Amino acid sequence: MPTPSNRPRLLIVTPEAAFVPAGLVNRRHCQQTLRGGFVAMLSNLINDLCEQGVDVHVTQPDYRRIFTDLSRNKRSLADSRLPAHRLHLAEDRVFFYASPPAINFECENMNIALTFQREVSHQIVPRVQPDLIHCHDWMTGLIPAMAKQQGIACLFTVHRLQSAKIHLAAIEDRGIDAAAIWQSLYYDSYPGNYKETRNKNPLDFLLSGILAAQHVTTANTGRLSDMAEDHKSFFYRRLQQLLMQSWQAGRLSVIAYPQDHPLDLNNIKTPSRDYEATEHFGRLQKSERRVQPNVPEFNQRDSVQNYIELYEALLQRPLVAPAQTTARELNKNGLQKAIDRLALSRKMTLKRVEQLSPKGGSNVSNNTGSRGWLKASRSNIKPC
Repeated sequence: MPTPSNRPRLLIVTPEAAFVPAGLVNRRHCQQTLRGGFVAMLSNLINDLCEQGVDVHVTQPDYRRIFTDLSRNKRSLADSRLPAHRLHLAEDRVFFYASPPAINFECENMNIALTFQREVSHQIVPRVQPDLIHCHDWMTGLIPAMAKQQGIACLFTVHRLQSAKIHLAAIEDRGIDAAAIWQSLYYDSYPGNYKETRNKNPLDFLLSGILAAQHVTTANTGRLSDMAEDHKSFFYRRLQQLLMQSWQAGRLSVIAYPQDHPLDLNNIKTPSRDYEATEHFGRLQKSERRVQPNVPEFNQRDSVQNYIELYEALLQRPLVAPAQTTARELNKNGLQKAIDRLALSRKMTLKRVEQLSPKGGSNVSNNTGSRGWLKASRSNIKPC
């Protein structure tokens, strides 16, 4: 029987202060922050995963000043199901006195993003040893390439259409081995060799995360359809093209939450010619498929189940041990029913053998009687 330790381990990477450590509130479980949008969606997802028995871990920066302010205002916190030992904080002075990313300048968020991704790669991932990493938004855009280099499955979720650019040289200055992952990142122009790209060709965080991830999802889809009408932004055009490439390759899923709107890919205009993939798009083969008119829609109540099914598809094994699933789930493929019928048949056979066996017999007879029942002594019958 599988044990809980054999369950796949999921690591969710977020640059937001989604949870407050249990030590600040004297509880066994962490507390979630009552904030809307991206943070609310993420907190609800993690709580539901914990409730269903998934071995989920969360890593976020150690925003000490933010945690202190939140712990003083009880109305800004709520109970969660995330155990204290499953919250892993990336520690660095950059985070201790930082403000929330939503109100920071781009240079401040860039500083947080580089330091956070370095700590996740060097400290958190070796400690947790996850089987699957789920990254959120552009400030985790380098993690999919790192996971790909280490052979770890990775899912990347786009919440906001925001990003930033940086050179490989600046990434190396923060202690990240960019030479090991540079071929999996997305640049302004087609990259030649590493030496030429290092100081002259900047990479894009959000587009790099989409390109390097094994699969991409989007939850906040309200503005994605506007990309077709925004022809002034070069970033939007590249993001649109990359998302369309991911959709056609089967690497993009739309999982809407209650406050989101379903993505309508019909509103995103496609070029008249076929997309021709290059190394920028993961070396996909030329595709002649077009976006299908019927975009799959997901029930908002089943969004967590959709994520679980996606996790299991990426891992190619169940997230929850069979012992923790319900009998109804096990009966889907008829396996449990067959096991129950076999156990009942053997139980009835043993009972019948005991009734027909002689009282003083000591050996099992291989002969059958007129009724075809096996004759055996009670002392030699062992339960299965």
